Amino acid sequence: MSNWLTKTKDYPDKLQDWNAEQKRELWNVMAEFVDNEVNPFVRNLVHEWCYTNNPNMLTYELEYMSDIGIYEGKKHYATHKIFDEGDPVDYIKWSGIELKKAQVPKEMKAFLKDIYEGTILKKWKNDDYVSYVNNLYDKFKQFTIDELSFWKGYNTER
Repeated sequence: MSNWLTKTKDYPDKLQDWNAEQKRELWNVMAEFVDNEVNPFVRNLVHEWCYTNNPNMLTYELEYMSDIGIYEGKKHYATHKIFDEGDPVDYIKWSGIELKKAQVPKEMKAFLKDIYEGTILKKWKNDDYVSYVNNLYDKFKQFTIDELSFWKGYNTER
């Protein structure tokens, strides 16, 4: 693996700028690391601390690889997957962020999605955000209260 790491100096700084072959090579190196380094270490810990000889009691596998993400907190993130279970993919995994919550009005989710995608996929700069928010404010003023509110019912606190 150290041989592979020395070759990475020729690669672009950002993973999202790597070509498919370079990303595949990284996936293979990471999967090999998990199999050959992480799992033996974990098996040894399980054997010593859990007093069992069952080697498959706890094992790890590489689930997915992303090139960019937004992490708001524990279990609240959006990340652009480039590999999922070893297969090349191209989609955003949303988890726990406002965009996915039921209490956010549908119209607001569309705007939030544009902002997240602008950040993750389109590499927006400061001017892009300012322009988007300025245009968004004009659209926002045209919404009715019913479009912006979240109706929960008469007998709720909202």
